[in-house]
Amino acid sequence: TPNGRAAGPGPPITLAICSNRPERLGAIPGTLAVLNEDDRVIIVLDGVAGSALDELGGDGKGPPVELVLHPSTLGLSVSRNDVLRRAATRYVLFVDDDVILTQTTLQAIRAALTDGTTVVGARLDRPPWLQKLPFWMTEGQLHYLGVHAGAPPFSVWGGCMALDAAFARASGVLFRPELGRTGVRLESGDDSSFVAEMACGGRSPRLLQDVGVVHDFSPDRVRLTYLARRVFWQGRAEVRRGSAFRGIAKEWRRNHRNAIGSTFLRRVGPAIGCLSTLVAGMGWERVSQIIQHKQHCPGQRAPGGIVP
Repeated sequence: TPNGRAAGPGPPITLAICSNRPERLGAIPGTLAVLNEDDRVIIVLDGVAGSALDELGGDGKGPPVELVLHPSTLGLSVSRNDVLRRAATRYVLFVDDDVILTQTTLQAIRAALTDGTTVVGARLDRPPWLQKLPFWMTEGQLHYLGVHAGAPPFSVWGGCMALDAAFARASGVLFRPELGRTGVRLESGDDSSFVAEMACGGRSPRLLQDVGVVHDFSPDRVRLTYLARRVFWQGRAEVRRGSAFRGIAKEWRRNHRNAIGSTFLRRVGPAIGCLSTLVAGMGWERVSQIIQHKQHCPGQRAPGGIVP
């Protein structure tokens, strides 16, 4: 072929990268190198200046790349929905801008899609530099950083998630904007809520446990201040999707059970600290909803239940 790539086995896919971090763009050409010539690429830059496109570099080879620029910050969910509307292939593979995609993992994803699975995820592994955790963390908190830890089964997360975009469009499934990260805010849950809605069609998601990708996030995310903000926003997200009580139980299991390499005394402190922060985020979100309701609907009683 003109670019030296073959149209490999399995269905063509659209690789989608949604980013608001110009400093990560330089690593994207390495991710594109594992694609076939009949694949497509959509890169959505959310709230990133056009001059940041110079960071992409590359040698001009490979599958066609469509660049979508959001001059103002619209959020991760809006960016992902933009990809679903634009994708020319049936299948879309979302990867974070700090995930290292390998040919082996990509081949396994193609094979799973060929078998008729509508949502396929890969295991997200910790970066090599993160071997020893700080005292405020155990393996039970790695899920807040987008890393699968503990014993399977694991959930499918948006860091590396392929889906049948045609099925999603036909079913009217979209990523919920109130759950996707926007700018420096750490909303979460748009990916897992999307997966749950896709499963309502009768087809269960599949997490490939035998292959994985490295989630090479910034070391800044291991700081206590970032972790606290991330857990706080997790609590807000659980209220927004109407799963506060289920969310508390889920987060306790993850914080406590997944720390399989730690003693009880080592893991109970971070687990309690995270659970307390989670509940604080839930309370903050609920109060915010009541205030917002009173502003928009003066004279009416605030809804008694948690808004989904």
